[in-house]
Amino acid sequence: MAGNGRDPGRSVASKIFAILGALGRSAQSYSAAELSRATALPATTVLRLLREMEALNVVRRTAAGRYEIGLDVWRWGVRVPQIDLIRRAARPLMDDLQRATRENVTLAVLDGHGSAIAVEKVSGGQSWKVVGEMGAEVPLHATAAGKVLLAYSSPAEIRRVLARPLPRHTPFTVVNPSLLDKQLSEIRRTGVGYAGEEMNLGSVSIAAPIWLHGDVVGALSLVGHYRTADVKSLSVAVKKVTREISDNIAKQLAEESAPPSGHLR
Repeated sequence: MAGNGRDPGRSVASKIFAILGALGRSAQSYSAAELSRATALPATTVLRLLREMEALNVVRRTAAGRYEIGLDVWRWGVRVPQIDLIRRAARPLMDDLQRATRENVTLAVLDGHGSAIAVEKVSGGQSWKVVGEMGAEVPLHATAAGKVLLAYSSPAEIRRVLARPLPRHTPFTVVNPSLLDKQLSEIRRTGVGYAGEEMNLGSVSIAAPIWLHGDVVGALSLVGHYRTADVKSLSVAVKKVTREISDNIAKQLAEESAPPSGHLR
């Protein structure tokens, strides 16, 4: 369906997803005017769509008249079959890893649009305070989990990421494509990725891949204090847990695919 005459090249669906994409960039709420600027859509169009989306529980309007993601969108997201499977297989082991290390543990997956998102997180009182929340974007070039997911992406996707500008989050963020490419090769060789103060000053993150049927479907990362974390021992712990998660995923998938007991073949 085409859009209105002032925006003939964009369908209604593309406009709705542009608004949702803008809302999903952070946990804060936005005014209609802010969403209009973020999406390059006319203010009248944004307001009309927001009212329709609010009626459908896709967005929520706050008491201050601002807008945020609605609960239905959250429900749909957590019920994505593969992500739900990964989260169920990972969560108990993430809890164990957090208790053993007292560090922040995050599960991230690719979103299919050239970036990654955090889909599960476990932290404790002594954990490093990570900027961002569940559902937040995980930069592919500046975090250990992002680097792991990028390292095992297709060669075409890696070339695409390396060809675009790499945002600098701290003075230590790797923004040189050649250096990042070397790090990706090292991740594929060792099965573990690192990021030292590249996203948040004072932190170090360590990540390893989660596998299913020969493909990487997620990355588990542990974030600690850069100067005190025992990177070597934490790397061993993260790799061990991701192997167990991978085994759990395969086991759960096999159980869910198996015919009911007593089924006649």
